[in-house]
Amino acid sequence: MMSHHEVWIKQATELAHIKRYDDARELALRIIREDACNVSALWLVACVTNSLNERRNALRALLRIQPSNLAARQMLSETEQQFPKPSSADAHVSKNRAKTSNVIRSIKAE
Repeated sequence: MMSHHEVWIKQATELAHIKRYDDARELALRIIREDACNVSALWLVACVTNSLNERRNALRALLRIQPSNLAARQMLSETEQQFPKPSSADAHVSKNRAKTSNVIRSIKAE
């Protein structure tokens, strides 16, 4: 018997395949809210989100759980290259402001 998270992962994956990315993302985020260590849900969020910050945060969380995941490591590297290089003034501002999404921030271990 499949757990409800496994069923949701399957549904989210099917939604992503038919390009219903927002629906797939929402279902994956529901799983993450209940199980912050669900690698499949974190990977789905990283794959379907439009937000570079959310993708980066999902991949970082995934790699904390599964540091040897080469696909996640490669996607994180590619994602980080898409961020603009900060000027010295921007670097000061970014140190003082957290830019993570509320949902992904909530999955960090407390």
